[in-house]
Amino acid sequence: MTEYEFNEILTGSMALILELTAVFISVFVAFIVCAYLVGAKLSKLQSIGISFVYSSFTAFLVFLIYMQLSRIGRLLADYNGLEFTSISVVYLIGPGIIVISWILSIIYMAQVRAEPRANEISENVT
Repeated sequence: MTEYEFNEILTGSMALILELTAVFISVFVAFIVCAYLVGAKLSKLQSIGISFVYSSFTAFLVFLIYMQLSRIGRLLADYNGLEFTSISVVYLIGPGIIVISWILSIIYMAQVRAEPRANEISENVT
């Protein structure tokens, strides 16, 4: 592999990771806005359905990002014997941030759905 080919594969892999992260941010924001605007009005089944689709898509993105990070690690290890041992930490940080964001957004959806129900009950009593 020439230096140009190595740089091209490395740049392409990094660009794909950036694009996948941008897609996640877009879907994450859409889910948060959906939860904020209509979360209280959704039925339990609708809320579970939206959360399931969102969770499946997020898991797929995490998998793709992890695979690209491992590809970069293999490229660095194979090309002229470069050793980049701290890449294993990067394997966990990038997807880990996405997984934490996903968990917090699911918790937010559950809180938004539960909160108005308590307000509706207190309004009906008075």
